[in-house]
Amino acid sequence: MLTLAFSVSACSKEPERSLILESGEAQLVFDLEGGALESFTLSGDELNPLSWKAPVKEGVVSGYPIPKGHFICLDRWGPPSPGEKRAGMFTHGEASRMLWKSESLRKGQARMSAELSLAGLEIERSIELLGTVALVQEKVRNVRPLSRLYNFVQHPSLGAPFLDENVIVDCNGGRGFRQNEKAMSPESNEFMWPYAPVNREEVDLRRLGADRVPHLTSFLVEEEFGWITAINPEKRLLIGYVWRAEEFPWIHMWREPKNGKPWARGLEFGTAPLHREADVLHQKGSVWGKPALRFIDAGETQRFSYVNFLMRLPEDFEGVESVRLDGDTLRVVERGNQARELIARTPETL
Repeated sequence: MLTLAFSVSACSKEPERSLILESGEAQLVFDLEGGALESFTLSGDELNPLSWKAPVKEGVVSGYPIPKGHFICLDRWGPPSPGEKRAGMFTHGEASRMLWKSESLRKGQARMSAELSLAGLEIERSIELLGTVALVQEKVRNVRPLSRLYNFVQHPSLGAPFLDENVIVDCNGGRGFRQNEKAMSPESNEFMWPYAPVNREEVDLRRLGADRVPHLTSFLVEEEFGWITAINPEKRLLIGYVWRAEEFPWIHMWREPKNGKPWARGLEFGTAPLHREADVLHQKGSVWGKPALRFIDAGETQRFSYVNFLMRLPEDFEGVESVRLDGDTLRVVERGNQARELIARTPETL
């Protein structure tokens, strides 16, 4: 079912527009002011893993939507250059600050789109929800008469009450490094998921509780498909993503605590290896054989897709060992001795 919902915001007194898809088993809510997936819940359950919102005080420009939930970073992942900032460009690009359009398709399906005037790009998104699994397909088109370089990163952001000290994150990242705003040499800072060196000790990045966990780490996917999951075993809920690694080769683990507790956790995946300005990325060229910037020709359209899913967990679930797509079947295998398998249908294969 597709619904356009209108409510009044206490702050702006303007209508808040939402796109809602329901399957009978789950509900997706997209905020058309920014295009973000702000809620993904099981039917009859209000627990929403994607409840995070950016605080206005942290450099958000007044009068524009704020990044929230699962937003996208397009045409960049990171800050604008000084000249771009003067021209009005945002950190992470325009896509999460624009008003999106939407239209109804068949039952459980919808389409969204936005025009990025500064970047000269158009983004079109189609969504299909089947049970508790959503297939998202996105097309990026260069509307300008000249080619250009860009990046595209998915930015799912976990927040409370789903996010707490019990949450465990798993993925199939391999080689990784710690993002450093002053340097751009991942090769001198290499480690393997899920452990990162902190003060000469190895910290397990799967768990969120320790304050010494690095703020932002990145990992290369060297398999055909990339995947990432987060579980709260106490609340018995799992959220996850799977995608083609040729489209999004990098996983980024963003973590930020407040008052000694987890406040935000990004389960990001995309084309960009470094959280830096475009001139720095151009200078770097590539990281571990993957280009730091993606080329798109004049008038060209490039396609991306991923599967987003929720699952109710059995008791004492220990984490995720693997995620795979077998035709129209999604299989999530438990880590540890029990190795239980969770199965769901998908709308179609990637």
